[in-house]
Amino acid sequence: MNKILSKFGLFILYNLILSALFYGVFIETGSLFFKELLSYYIAFIISFFIVAFLIPQLKEKTMKKLSLSDLIIISNTVKNRLFYFLFFTTIVGIIIHFIDIGFIPIYKALQSADYYEIASIRKQANLLTNKKIRYLSSFLIKSIIPFLLIYLTISKKYKLYTIIYVIGIIYAFSLMQKSFIITILFPCTCYTIYCKKYKLLAKHLIVLTVYIFGLLVVTNPQVSKSQDQMTQNVEMQTENPIIIFINLIKKRTVLTPGKIVAKWFLNIPKNEPFLYGCGYRMLAPILGCNYKNYGQELYDDIFPKYAAIGIQGNVNTTSFMYDYANFGLAGLVLAGFIMGFLISSIDFIFSFSLMFKFAINGFYILMLSSSALTTLIFSGGWGLMILLFFIYKSDLLKTPFNNENLPSNFSS
Repeated sequence: MNKILSKFGLFILYNLILSALFYGVFIETGSLFFKELLSYYIAFIISFFIVAFLIPQLKEKTMKKLSLSDLIIISNTVKNRLFYFLFFTTIVGIIIHFIDIGFIPIYKALQSADYYEIASIRKQANLLTNKKIRYLSSFLIKSIIPFLLIYLTISKKYKLYTIIYVIGIIYAFSLMQKSFIITILFPCTCYTIYCKKYKLLAKHLIVLTVYIFGLLVVTNPQVSKSQDQMTQNVEMQTENPIIIFINLIKKRTVLTPGKIVAKWFLNIPKNEPFLYGCGYRMLAPILGCNYKNYGQELYDDIFPKYAAIGIQGNVNTTSFMYDYANFGLAGLVLAGFIMGFLISSIDFIFSFSLMFKFAINGFYILMLSSSALTTLIFSGGWGLMILLFFIYKSDLLKTPFNNENLPSNFSS
């Protein structure tokens, strides 16, 4: 099993994501869009296995002893300075974030008992006025803090680890996003599971549970308020937090992503035309057209209850739907080939370590169910996370646990 996962771990994980996604689409629309989904999947499979066959052949002929980490040669002095730069950037960046929005979202939400007002506050937490600050906040949550935590854990720098751990959890909780706690703890959790550090794993699970139930109480006042207040959210029919938690997990991981994909299919091109490149922010200026964001334009159709009371938002969906919105069926086929190439390449690059393969990439593969690929790689932190790993790879390989717990080919 380890050998299979070492070669195809991310491929298997992405297939699980697609299975849940396709299931959600079928629940919503039956087999109406079977041809479109099948076209994407066939292109993905073909591309993945072609690349999986070609890359080892190419490496054997041209790069027998050269790995990606060999291309990134940085002195220990520079790495130390970079580490402290990331450390202090985390602290300063959080302060700048709160100054920019003018309040601490979780504190403001605790003062309200109105479900929709709290939903609006949660959205405002990410409505930063400056694009650079938005990128900084995204990098902090999605790559810098998660990387610092796993790096400090493996390096056994426990004091610095504790500081970043506490700051990261409080920051994520204050922004009122349930997924942020998973983002921050995912790499460390992979490490604890693989290395059988059950006490540390238990700590992460306890923090995760308290965090999610805490947000459930804050964002759903009906859980802890009177019966009259509970009626403010018509979607919740029970005040049992455990049942609410289970229903939310099922809804968020399976039904909602598939439902949103179905809604995009239903609206494009019936109600909204194909964009032919104008749906790509970087490509639109080159084509001489105005950039159109269907994620925002479809919000009213997909979430009419929120739209009716003036709440605006962005309907994020799986990566290939953005290509479909631009080029229809041809876009799906192109997206399938690109995704197959990407997953196969990363599976190969990280084949030296099953643990790091999932710790560094696993969360981003999961996020492909509700994120554009380019967004995930750049502003979503995936590219930065991989870069940071290979900058510090030699340090991570020197730690005692590598010799005790990882396969013999770990450092190859």
